[in-house]
Amino acid sequence: GNLCWTIEQMQHATYLVLALYFGIICVLGALLLTCLLFLRQLRSRRLEMKSRQFILETLTHELRTPMQVIQVQLEKFRSEFDSFSPPLQKVFLELCDEFQRLTYLTQMSGRYLSKRAKGLFDWNLEQTEIGPYFESIVARYAGDVELRVESSSRYFELDSFWTAFCVRNLIENSLRY
Repeated sequence: GNLCWTIEQMQHATYLVLALYFGIICVLGALLLTCLLFLRQLRSRRLEMKSRQFILETLTHELRTPMQVIQVQLEKFRSEFDSFSPPLQKVFLELCDEFQRLTYLTQMSGRYLSKRAKGLFDWNLEQTEIGPYFESIVARYAGDVELRVESSSRYFELDSFWTAFCVRNLIENSLRY
């Protein structure tokens, strides 16, 4: 009687140990599978970012040639500027301003992409007083845009070029559309 009882308890303990091992193996397998899926997702994102980086670098590089052609043509028009009518002179000056903005943006984008590719990119953050900063951006849209700053003594750390670029883009798009 007692011997059978002991053997039966040992068989139950063996089954429990086997079930415990099976459970541990399943949990470890699930963790391994989760890690592999996570690593695959990271690799996929990295490849996508490299692809985007390549496309941006290509576009930035390819923009340089047509921009040089436009610059040469603008110089030809500039020599005839005095013969233009006043409305045409205004249009020409706006065109030159937009071209200069595009040139500067292309240069800044190229620098950004080259630094980012090398892993050296760092925002050019500087302490900026918000009131005067935004007033200087909005000044060129006088009459079309009204700026109200609650407290001009607030300072923020921001990259002045990219922030101004985004704000001007928002304002110009809202005025245009």
